[in-house]
Amino acid sequence: MSFGRYFASFGNKFSSHHNRHDSWWGHGRDRDHCADDDTAPQPSVDGGQVNWTLSGKGVTVNVSATQNADGKIVFTYEQVKGHADLTGFFVDAGNDGGKIGSAGLFNNMWGRDTDGDRLDGFDFAQKIGSVHGWDADNRDGELTVSLKDLGVSSLAELAEAEIGIRAGGIGWCGLESAKLAGTGTYTPPASTLPDEQIDLNFPGTGAGATSLTLVFGATYDAATNTWNQPEGDVNADWLYSVKLDTGAANLPTDLDSYIDTLLADLIEADPNVSAGSSLKGVFIQAEGEETQFYYHSEFNANGEMPDEIPGDFAVDPITGDLTPPEAIDMAYNTTISGDEFMFA
Repeated sequence: MSFGRYFASFGNKFSSHHNRHDSWWGHGRDRDHCADDDTAPQPSVDGGQVNWTLSGKGVTVNVSATQNADGKIVFTYEQVKGHADLTGFFVDAGNDGGKIGSAGLFNNMWGRDTDGDRLDGFDFAQKIGSVHGWDADNRDGELTVSLKDLGVSSLAELAEAEIGIRAGGIGWCGLESAKLAGTGTYTPPASTLPDEQIDLNFPGTGAGATSLTLVFGATYDAATNTWNQPEGDVNADWLYSVKLDTGAANLPTDLDSYIDTLLADLIEADPNVSAGSSLKGVFIQAEGEETQFYYHSEFNANGEMPDEIPGDFAVDPITGDLTPPEAIDMAYNTTISGDEFMFA
């Protein structure tokens, strides 16, 4: 099943705040850094997004990459925690090292990052702020770079790239600096299926779900005319409930668009879930919205309207969390890696 067919759209919530600056490039990977040939065939535009979260010394910077109509990559960065002056932006395509470690004087990513991990060079670097300058601190901005200058052939390849941010102006009197680095997560583009080809069991939410709790019920054995308790039902309520904490996964806003992929990957990860398991429904918890339960597939009789909460579950009216906690049989932290869900 194609992951891209089932994902709903992701808006780019960031805006442009910063002008482009002088570039510093190296020549790893046989790059030709001349201007793009306007007559060359333009790549098809990938409507997906790659996201990085870089943290260190109390500073967190979110970075996203999308592709514009010209096929170029638009990086947007935003400092969301702490106080720093962002001065250098670095890309190591494939996270396999490169020949560049500096975007100018005192603006380098040599040695080790703030987490202590060794840095083995980058393929692209650009100055995004002044070092030891008297101008306002650079906290957010945007860069537009061609695929050729990055040394990749698609947006999705950037999920493997290591992004580096050099930051100064940290700590007491702003005398400390940090080297932030990390790899990203690719979110595939929106579904191209007409709405009528998607089962409408779940409503869209204002933001992607921060938590999903899948509730599996008993299965019927026609040969013996008996009902079988679901595997993994440790609290003997005849339900197997799996909570997926998804706050960092940047999920789509409509579960209908990716439920099949989510189930297929969960079957691979959870020994209690199989192709024969019976998914009764899902609790959807999204930030700022009331947690509701929705029946799935043959159990669903009212489309996208919420349903009666099953079993002994209840919803805390203040936090939106499910209670009691012991009603949940299994819990995972869920992320997206490449084109699949990961559960830990």
